[in-house]
Amino acid sequence: MNRKLTLMIGKIFSSLFVLVFLLSILPVSVFAQDEKLVVDEEKPIVDTSFTPTEIISMRTENSKTTEITPGKYSCDSTIGAIHYKDDYSDNNEQWKDIDLTPTIAKDGTISVNKTPYELTIKGLEILVKDKKTGATTSLTLTDVGEGLSNSKVSTPSLKTGVGMTIASNIATDTDLEISWTNSKIRYTRILKTSLAPITAKYSITETGTNKICC
Repeated sequence: MNRKLTLMIGKIFSSLFVLVFLLSILPVSVFAQDEKLVVDEEKPIVDTSFTPTEIISMRTENSKTTEITPGKYSCDSTIGAIHYKDDYSDNNEQWKDIDLTPTIAKDGTISVNKTPYELTIKGLEILVKDKKTGATTSLTLTDVGEGLSNSKVSTPSLKTGVGMTIASNIATDTDLEISWTNSKIRYTRILKTSLAPITAKYSITETGTNKICC
């Protein structure tokens, strides 16, 4: 009887030992499994040392192509021009980035030429040449006000920045704004109050069809 009791107690302890052992290793197994899942979900390592580079030889008038990762490219296109040529008849000339920054000579002449056109501003006179067609336009505001011959415009004081120059107070409450974009030039008289003269006289000379101005 004692022997049977001893064997039964031994089996109970053995079963408890196995159960305790299983419970002790179960969290380790689950943790290991979870850790493996996390590793599997990690994103692939990307080479951050690669610098996206524009492929200049693939430029067009309105697009840029960039190698964004080794062997992978993107093409960004626009509706208007972002590149220009000095000679549009030369198929071998490389497309260049348009730059609207003006240069100002010692005599005050303003020039913009890193564009599809050449723009020259001298006081109130502008000269525009379309590089594609060769057409030119010369435009000058000569008189402002009623009785044009009695109201000559004054010599302007120009304030110039990227894409714009303003001649302030060329007549009573009147400014002249000359602005330029990648493909267009505007010549705008601004009437600041009701006292500003409405009538004006311009001198215009054109050769060919110039779609750039004004």
